[in-house]
Amino acid sequence: MWLSAKRATSLLTNYTCILGLGAFAPDRIHRSRRYLFITTSFSLVGRCAVGKVQAVISAKEACIEYCELVPFSPEHTFLLPPWQVMPFSNRLSIAWEMGIGQIYWTKWHDWFAAIGPMERLRYIGKYPEPSDPFWTGFYPVETIATS
Repeated sequence: MWLSAKRATSLLTNYTCILGLGAFAPDRIHRSRRYLFITTSFSLVGRCAVGKVQAVISAKEACIEYCELVPFSPEHTFLLPPWQVMPFSNRLSIAWEMGIGQIYWTKWHDWFAAIGPMERLRYIGKYPEPSDPFWTGFYPVETIATS
């Protein structure tokens, strides 16, 4: 069964709550359509407790294809790890090689390299690598070795 806009918003709210970001409040919902009547995906922009959220949700598969957080304040400047931004794309996926995935991948790696060692350790503690074998060894070894 295909998702409605209301169900897509509910799915994203559940996801932001699971991530500890608070409930999602939509500001704008855009439907992408194919063949005039069939909604293929929803692009949602809104806010949660700590920042602005931009997401793309597949209407057919009822899954989050992309979810990015832009924090409101400088003291909350962090980026979600790639496996939470595109939860159905593993590290070797072509989605990270082109388009919005490539932009986020580059932004995340630049940001992670720029933060201090203590911040990195706190980040790794808060966002450990998932058990999926495709993400094993994602964090640089020198970062983990200093803990």
